[in-house]
Amino acid sequence: MGGLSTPFLTAFILIILFMVRMIAIVVSPLDLGVDEAQYWLWGQTPQLGYYSKPPLIAWLLSGSDWLLGSSAAAVRSLSALLHLITACLLWLAAGALFDARTGRLTALLWASLPAVGLGSFIMSTDSVMLVFWSAAFACLCVAYSSNDKLYRYSAAAGAFIGMASLGKYAGLYFLAGLAGWLLLSCEWPKKTRLMAFCIFSCCTAISASPTIIFNLSNDFVTIVHVGDNADLDRAQLSIMNLLHFLGAQFFVLGPLAFLLLLSGCMFAPPRDRQKFTLLRWFILPILGVICIQAVLREANANWAVAAFPASAILVARLLLDMSARTKRLTGITLSLNFILSGTITICLGIGSLGILTPQSDPLRRLRGWEALARDAEAIMSQTGARTLVAHRRAEAALMHWHFRYMRDRVTIAINLEAGSDASRAGNHYARSYPVGNETPRPLLVMTRAAERPPNFLANPRGPVATSSTPISTTKTRTIDFWIVE
Repeated sequence: MGGLSTPFLTAFILIILFMVRMIAIVVSPLDLGVDEAQYWLWGQTPQLGYYSKPPLIAWLLSGSDWLLGSSAAAVRSLSALLHLITACLLWLAAGALFDARTGRLTALLWASLPAVGLGSFIMSTDSVMLVFWSAAFACLCVAYSSNDKLYRYSAAAGAFIGMASLGKYAGLYFLAGLAGWLLLSCEWPKKTRLMAFCIFSCCTAISASPTIIFNLSNDFVTIVHVGDNADLDRAQLSIMNLLHFLGAQFFVLGPLAFLLLLSGCMFAPPRDRQKFTLLRWFILPILGVICIQAVLREANANWAVAAFPASAILVARLLLDMSARTKRLTGITLSLNFILSGTITICLGIGSLGILTPQSDPLRRLRGWEALARDAEAIMSQTGARTLVAHRRAEAALMHWHFRYMRDRVTIAINLEAGSDASRAGNHYARSYPVGNETPRPLLVMTRAAERPPNFLANPRGPVATSSTPISTTKTRTIDFWIVE
């Protein structure tokens, strides 16, 4: 680890990783995912908020679309850049809280996380939220270590967390961690703690005002959607779900890194006890909430992503403390992570998991959409159809993306049962692009194989054509096309 102790080499490694990930993004044959296509579409009409997410990702993609053009690489390049910036911010945070060496190791550890290897390829709200969360945490670490300009740093941290919540509402976990630390663990005078939290909260509210205004104006639709995702109305106690969630963390953080995190959450070096307490306030409450969610219903592996920045700092510091006794542990931990994240980057770059491909092949969801769009375009030309009607969100999202250069000539709508209220529909497309009496006809309706268009689309004719595209060794995406006059 001697060479890694130099700032130049650390920066060099981060830049090389960024360039490798950018190359993978550019050469990858994989189509955009459903969510990525939806975020891009939002970016075409920037608003204060959207049905299922706050608006910042759409604003950023609007900018990248203007600057780089509409391509999968342009959409995804932001994710790699955001994670590079996040690594640099955590370098600053850990350096301020501990020392320069801890800062550099934290940056390398962050860049090596398997979750970051995946997240650097896929444009997601996690990537957007994390960069602003890390900026806020860096402000807190600087304020804690110096006690200088405390209120200014509190204001800056609040502004950054407001922006983090515009990326993903999980950014607001920061409020709970900060409140708990200030109330129960912080050694600052009581008046100082209260003033710092008030300044932080006010700046957070001001910075997050776009999504607050949007939800106030739209019956809190995004908040309701978050509740629907939690699905606690159908809660079923399951320890297996909890074990699945915890098991997934061995992959997203790396096997040794997650074990070290668990160790650091229970034990701390005596000289760093107060600083570890600070870090734990931004890890344990988040993990606790998601673990409870997992027991009650289920939890995706990335739902605890807000705990990752503080986790990276804690693990890096613990590694340096243990290196005096176990000199190779740091190298082994980083090596395992770089192997995992590097494998992810290579697989995404070539568009295949190779010999690691499971029977279900998760990459199948990113294949075959361009071929489907070509078939749909040809069938529309043959039939004279003016509107392409999708049956599911996935088809609607990817057809909007692949028909992006023909949006002035092709309307893409989605089925919505007759009499349903579009404003309460279950996804963005059904809310914004429902089939109605004013929808240009004829309609070319897409359905999965062996399905028919819904009954409210009267007298469908067909199927007039079928598109079949292999998307894995065992799966084929088969879509039937129907004409509705």
